[in-house]
Amino acid sequence: MAYASGKYAYFICDTCGFKYLYKEARGTWENNRVCQECYEPKHPQLDPPSIGADAELLWRPRPDVPLPQAGLGVVTTIDPSTTVINSTTSPSGFTYSELTTAVQNYLDNTESTFVSTLDTFIQTTEERILKAVQLPVFRKNVTGRATQGNTYLAMPSDFLSPFSLALIDGSGAYSYLLLKHVSWIRDYTPSAATEGAPLYYSQFDDNTFLLAPTPNTTLDFELHYNYRPASLTSLGANEQTWLSDNAPNAMLYGTLVEGAVFMKESPDTIMLYEQKFQEALAMLKVLGEYKDIRDEARNDQIMISPQSPQ
Repeated sequence: MAYASGKYAYFICDTCGFKYLYKEARGTWENNRVCQECYEPKHPQLDPPSIGADAELLWRPRPDVPLPQAGLGVVTTIDPSTTVINSTTSPSGFTYSELTTAVQNYLDNTESTFVSTLDTFIQTTEERILKAVQLPVFRKNVTGRATQGNTYLAMPSDFLSPFSLALIDGSGAYSYLLLKHVSWIRDYTPSAATEGAPLYYSQFDDNTFLLAPTPNTTLDFELHYNYRPASLTSLGANEQTWLSDNAPNAMLYGTLVEGAVFMKESPDTIMLYEQKFQEALAMLKVLGEYKDIRDEARNDQIMISPQSPQ
């Protein structure tokens, strides 16, 4: 089939929309028909050169793992409630010296007043961690005795928060007391002279429990509690505590929060460190069995139905 020469034919440019002689039309790589002015050749970058595929990983590779060296890692037990770990035990944690140096570097501050306050920053961070997370490693039992007519029971000197308080009868059976607020105890037993077998207890102050009813005889108790371990600031420069070894990020960012507040850094900076601290705290909570310090929240607590004193 023969086509017309198009000597007197016209076409409409697909780009500008004007009419031109058909013989002046140019075809584009996009299959359009355009005029001479609208014609643009295809850009070279639209057809990049072919590049071979990246090399693939080896099948079942075995990365180099350094062999353990004998003599590394010394654990020294100071007392049953405190374990100090030598700095060679875990390179991932902080010694006291490493933590204080890191905080000074992060905040770019070596001024003497700031450095002398670092211990306070660390101690505050430790307190925040211990009160936010209950870790089994910081839990222990003690026994004590309450006398007849005395509604108060002394706490251990390293007491942080209660886990449970149990009354031990003559046969060795345990009856667990329920933790209540002091105001609830006062409403339950308005008169301290009301005596009986204690069913409830509360934290009266930083050193004393309040029992209700008041013991009607000499009674033995067992307290299961979370204790406050020795602070990193009380150890040597090259020693670690459990927290500085197992929760280095929480220790670092918590201390940075305190340091940034001390230096009156911008709210954004303080918020950033606080967010990092909370993230580290959330990961640390995975190691804890419970998140609540109330006896009512514990699934192993033996619950006693409320009774009125006789």
